[in-house]
Amino acid sequence: MMTPQAFVNVQLYPSETAVMGDALRQLLRLKPDVRVGVAISLGHSPLRLCVKSEDA
Repeated sequence: MMTPQAFVNVQLYPSETAVMGDALRQLLRLKPDVRVGVAISLGHSPLRLCVKSEDA
């Protein structure tokens, strides 16, 4: 299994925090049910958890 440090070691990301942040953004983008569950548990609208795509 890959670790966040492996991505930092090959200089794909500047830090483990950056790796985890990107992973979580992708998870929320690809799994709307997870985004809704997180939004409900945080008391937010699911739309507030949508993250700007860097492709757009």
